[in-house]
Amino acid sequence: MDFRLYYSSNTTTFAAGSTPALTAPPAITNVAARSSNGNVDFQITVLGDPAAGIQEAWVTYTICDTRDCNGTWQTLDLSRNAVDSARWEGALALGNTTPADIRYSVHAVNGVGLVATVTNLGEHFIPDVNPANPAVNSPFGRPPTATTLAFQAPPARGPYNTLASFTAELRSGDAPLADQPIKFALGSQQRTAVTDNSGQATVTLPLLAAPGDATVRATFAGANGLQASEATSAFAVTRQSTQVTLSAAETVVAPEVDTGLRVTLTDSQGRRLREKNVIFIVANEDDRYVLSTITNLVGDAPLGLVPLPAGDYSVMAYFSGSIPLLGEPLVLDDVNYLPSAATGTLRIVTTVTPEPTYQLWLPEIHK
Repeated sequence: MDFRLYYSSNTTTFAAGSTPALTAPPAITNVAARSSNGNVDFQITVLGDPAAGIQEAWVTYTICDTRDCNGTWQTLDLSRNAVDSARWEGALALGNTTPADIRYSVHAVNGVGLVATVTNLGEHFIPDVNPANPAVNSPFGRPPTATTLAFQAPPARGPYNTLASFTAELRSGDAPLADQPIKFALGSQQRTAVTDNSGQATVTLPLLAAPGDATVRATFAGANGLQASEATSAFAVTRQSTQVTLSAAETVVAPEVDTGLRVTLTDSQGRRLREKNVIFIVANEDDRYVLSTITNLVGDAPLGLVPLPAGDYSVMAYFSGSIPLLGEPLVLDDVNYLPSAATGTLRIVTTVTPEPTYQLWLPEIHK
């Protein structure tokens, strides 16, 4: 096995802020391989920072039969095009091998030893097959086979910031298609799963999209000899329920003393919600105290000292929703979470200092 070392200690900054030692890896932007006259002609486009340059590019390939790819991996070095310095080219003699039996990946290295590799998402490339639309080519001269993709009992809704699982089944006629990648998307979230022997692929998506109506989409991009297919399912992300919990149902304190009372805000999974607005209302028929505060990093919000005279009060803690202030109620809305509230009592008592008592001991008189 041979090793090659690429290294640069050049930390000089040149025009346009280019520093060789800080150069990013190369970018392989185009991969093409076409069979012609007994060869496979590779044309690869590699871009990179000129301060480090692209030092080499090569193709690693193996030979497969119609089902298995168990051949020995070999390397074909590519040469830079004399006119277009970003293009690297090479020719592989086919011999008795058909182009459809070749699987290859592409690599490039710059002057600081950073290597770029593209493998067609792990499936490897095939000559004469466009990886952006593999279904347009068939390795054995037959037209690509139609496929169908269908969701299997998909959920219709799920609360925000929870998990939802989706299963899709890929078939060609009555036959399930195994080992094929299926991409699932919900809004901007995407995950890919590979079909099993029954043609089914399952993913679990965190529901982080804003509550509302959405569409779950499953996509099979096609494969060598297989047409692409797609399935959709309506889905609604709902607001998640919450719970406000008071640290004590009944609290007794002296005037001008911290109540020690706090609330904890959690979601339906018991996870604490930080940086959420909570409103306390401490009131009786004569007096009222309102405090707006924010939950801390562990979902707690303290009531603190209540500047009210001695008496019995109700304590109400609200997270969003309609809050009964004097006059018109205050309506607060949280886009992702449902309102919740908790109630308790507070007694503020004046501490009475008892009068001191004295005991008198008289000595015994012995006769």
